[in-house]
Amino acid sequence: MNREYEIVGDEEYFRDNRLMEELGGDSPRNRVLDCLLINYGRPVDYEKISIAANMKPEAVREVIEELKGEGMVVEKEGSYMLNPDHSEVLRLLEIEAGVMFENIRKARKYYT
Repeated sequence: MNREYEIVGDEEYFRDNRLMEELGGDSPRNRVLDCLLINYGRPVDYEKISIAANMKPEAVREVIEELKGEGMVVEKEGSYMLNPDHSEVLRLLEIEAGVMFENIRKARKYYT
């Protein structure tokens, strides 16, 4: 199932999400990072991030500006994406890959 649709309007998602735990818990920053990880490699605009992160666009702008200042986010044609050259982004991708691998393993157990 595509997580992007799972999280719209569903605050419980963040409490049960292993990636959120790895990031240090639910926070506006971690919600935005999670959305950008889901869409890694594709530029995402404020509106899509605010819907997926269940946040107001103004709050998303503040977080994006903070992440841009740290070099974790780059802007491309009015949209935003994670900077693949930033060491923290690489760490987050490793975490995300581990979470995805674990979900695949669980699904295989369930369906076999």
